[in-house]
Amino acid sequence: MERLRPLLVSVASAANPLDLTPTTAFRAEALAQLPRALDIIAEERDIHSLLFIVGSLASKATEISDVICGLSSRSPKPVCVCWPSPPRGVPARLAEHGIYSFLEAARGIGAIARLAAHGATAKRPARAKDIGLAAFDWSAFVAVDDSDAVIPEHLCHRILDAAGLPIAAGELAKDEANAVRIAGSVGLPVVLKGISNEVTHRAKAGLLAVDLRSDEEVRSAFRRLAARAVDLSVRMEGIYVQRMHRGGAELLVTAFRDPVFGTMVSCGSGGVLTELIDDVVTERAPVSVELAAYMLERLRSRRHAA
Repeated sequence: MERLRPLLVSVASAANPLDLTPTTAFRAEALAQLPRALDIIAEERDIHSLLFIVGSLASKATEISDVICGLSSRSPKPVCVCWPSPPRGVPARLAEHGIYSFLEAARGIGAIARLAAHGATAKRPARAKDIGLAAFDWSAFVAVDDSDAVIPEHLCHRILDAAGLPIAAGELAKDEANAVRIAGSVGLPVVLKGISNEVTHRAKAGLLAVDLRSDEEVRSAFRRLAARAVDLSVRMEGIYVQRMHRGGAELLVTAFRDPVFGTMVSCGSGGVLTELIDDVVTERAPVSVELAAYMLERLRSRRHAA
């Protein structure tokens, strides 16, 4: 009696074509049940491609090939096969049906990754050459000839406001009494942020206080942040008092000049997720509304939230 070996079917995830979901083993005598099962798998919205890893099943080569070719003919998604010791004629038959076959699983996985990348590129909106950018006078806020200057957050908010973008109301406080006045003006609860060109990560440095709900909490937080700056031996321009808004998702948006490609725009997960996960999408400027929406859809955090 022939010793039966399992046929392994691995499914490449849409979130990362290089990650394989847990494999499911089917014995040769159950091949008749495979077509419907594979159709169900292939219909999953988050599955973009399928990779079959086949063992030494020479006596069942025809049946296995029929199953794989049948799936490929019914599904528009890419189908690849890793068959380390394929029986004579099998690779040619698969090729006739437009199915990629490989001797090594790593090469099959690499091919699927390339196909996924090509598909993502094909869906990418065209980069608009002219999206009607309004003229903006940067010289009113920063020295345009000083490319190494660090723009503090309170000034960044002024720039965004001048550009017509919505911001959370806030103002730089130089002393405790001023911080309380600003908090009352923008409305509680507020966030206090120590502003210093020497500190790029305020939360890690202890120069951040959130969800302050009373004048006393604002006073206490101001004193605490000022003392922390002294402990760190950093000079602060002041403490930014800003209205705190609840709900929504934090998004980090940056722009930088690449020496080869010019101005680039990146967006990624904001807040504590910025350093926990590598979830960033970058495109060349200018970025149209359609391209911006496409960038957001490509974020892993956006797909999981949906």
